[in-house]
Amino acid sequence: MANEIQLAASLTAQRLSGGAITATVTGSCQALATLVDSDMGSATQSFTTSAAAVLLAGVTSPGYLFVKNTSATGNLLLYLDEAKTQRITTLKPGEGIPIPAPAAMWGASSAETVVAHIVAVKA
Repeated sequence: MANEIQLAASLTAQRLSGGAITATVTGSCQALATLVDSDMGSATQSFTTSAAAVLLAGVTSPGYLFVKNTSATGNLLLYLDEAKTQRITTLKPGEGIPIPAPAAMWGASSAETVVAHIVAVKA
């Protein structure tokens, strides 16, 4: 793998009844993209209840992001705007999400300071 981005995600859920699996649903995807200018980075950032721009690990105009809430308590809220009116998602403690990078992204906590691990790559 050289100058390549691998993006993979999957979700599987099973319902049990009487000790037996009665239903299963699953979805997954894998994609490859070319890394542009070898521009990639990884960083941690703290968020409070006030919206703050996600720093994108120093990558200018990233194509893909991975954001993980590394805090043991407190939710990380991700938004498309500083006013916190266009929520992308809520990440509970330990949850992470790979996403195509929006032009700008803002983060805030639900109640207490939370820390996020951010990986950004230019594609």
